[in-house]
Amino acid sequence: MKTVAAAHEAGEALVRYLTNHQSRIDYQRYLKMGLMIGSGVVESSNRRIITQHLKQAGMSG
Repeated sequence: MKTVAAAHEAGEALVRYLTNHQSRIDYQRYLKMGLMIGSGVVESSNRRIITQHLKQAGMSG
């Protein structure tokens, strides 16, 4: 079980992370720009590329 001090430090680390990366997590702005913010497209592409690679001649999974 976490101690109060450990929970406090975790909270401070979260605030520090969010502060340092604020410009990278402005999802509303990205959506307004028409950008996709989900990871599904990337994950699907990776799966497709890996599958194609494994189906090349001489490959086995």
